[in-house]
Amino acid sequence: ACAPGAGSSYWTFAQTYFAAVEPDTAEDWEQMKRRAGGLAVREILRRPRFHAVRMVAAGTTSLLRTDADGLFTSIGSEEALPAPYVARGLPLALAMKPWLRAGTVALMALTGGALLLALRRRDAAVLLLGATMALKVGIHAVTAAQYRYFEAVTALALLVAALTADALAARWPGSRTVLTAALAGAVAAALLVAVAQATEGWVVRNEEQLTYRFT
Repeated sequence: ACAPGAGSSYWTFAQTYFAAVEPDTAEDWEQMKRRAGGLAVREILRRPRFHAVRMVAAGTTSLLRTDADGLFTSIGSEEALPAPYVARGLPLALAMKPWLRAGTVALMALTGGALLLALRRRDAAVLLLGATMALKVGIHAVTAAQYRYFEAVTALALLVAALTADALAARWPGSRTVLTAALAGAVAAALLVAVAQATEGWVVRNEEQLTYRFT
């Protein structure tokens, strides 16, 4: 993700860079892996602001698009479907995408509210799940982000919602408390969407188009 040329795709093949700059290493995977850490550090130091914003964009947008982008490998591409089903599968995937994106935002709103309630009642299990979600998003925001890496976060969010519903059924803390948490979760989800859109837009406007010449 930090190789020269990485931008709004949130990852790129470093082999192209090595082939242009250090051609002797381009076919040596072990040597490329040994040099990858230094390459990432140099690239981050070269464009620190860009990579900081790119990391935020990678984590937020990949999280919000997990289910919608996952359609590509199930029914959203010709390669994923038997030929007789392509004509029906592709339009269905296109129609489902907005609903899945909206559903993910709603789930994040529920998760935010649930975590606030967990803080209030000191629910260690739910808070641990929330910390695990944050760690998973953070790791892939810094390293490489693709939609499938965030499916575990969505699964944990569903578990948080289920555990919270069970806790509320066992002990209702009061309508005002629940409503406040729900509103706070909705605000947090809206901020997440705003940050994702703003940072990704900035990355697209400022990403580099590198050209390599081989002789």
